[in-house]
Amino acid sequence: MLIVANETLGGDELYERIVQPEQGPVEVDVLAPVLTTEMHYVMSDIDNALAAARTRLRRSLEWAHEHHISARGEVGDPNATTALEDQLRDFGADEVIVVTHSPERENWQEPGELERLRRELTIPVTQVVVDSAGPTSEAKVNGPQP
Repeated sequence: MLIVANETLGGDELYERIVQPEQGPVEVDVLAPVLTTEMHYVMSDIDNALAAARTRLRRSLEWAHEHHISARGEVGDPNATTALEDQLRDFGADEVIVVTHSPERENWQEPGELERLRRELTIPVTQVVVDSAGPTSEAKVNGPQP
């Protein structure tokens, strides 16, 4: 399972989506994209966004390990498409979960990402929205159902 962590992993709903006892142990690969402003992306000024992605990855892996989820991860390329393609090529996955911000906090790179993934991938793609009020899930999937 590949989790794209646009937001730090957390919450019961995400846990329940990852851990499904009837399917046995799961291995999770966490991709923390570098989410920059459009101007910083164009100017290749990604230092602050890179630091934020590293922190998001560290906190996400801590959450996974606290919940006894086998997880590894890395910070992705500043180009979200390239980062995801690299992860799928290197790790493979039977499902992608995209952990996103609430719509009012979306980064300029996030709109349209889910639709593109659902259109291009043949595996299920699920969105879980996490914000300061807690996680909620939007269970839109593409491809075979788990």
